[in-house]
Amino acid sequence: MSIFFSAVEAHMKWKVRLSDYINGHRKETLDLAEIACDDRCDLGKWIYANLDNFKEHATFLAVQRDHAEFHKAAAEILELYHAGQLQSALDNLNGHYARVSRKVVTGITRLAGELEDNEGTAAESS
Repeated sequence: MSIFFSAVEAHMKWKVRLSDYINGHRKETLDLAEIACDDRCDLGKWIYANLDNFKEHATFLAVQRDHAEFHKAAAEILELYHAGQLQSALDNLNGHYARVSRKVVTGITRLAGELEDNEGTAAESS
């Protein structure tokens, strides 16, 4: 279950990372194409590796959808910033992006609990 806790931590740190970047406090290069892809981070790799296992699991599918939206929202912030639309980038960061990020964190937490409960139930019935 550590993938979930690492994913929650990583998603919470992204807001700070994006904020620092668009406010000029971080000089790293953020690759827009990389950030837009939802299958390259650890959580995305785990999601895509487990699609067949959880294709009918509602919380898993919600996390998959919200995680993809999270990456799309992060990429949109960078696009706005690079187009010179700093205020729009900040508005997105504190608006749509923040809402999607919360949904991802809530979904990951819920999914971890559900999978943990299922493992406990499976172990009890053995």
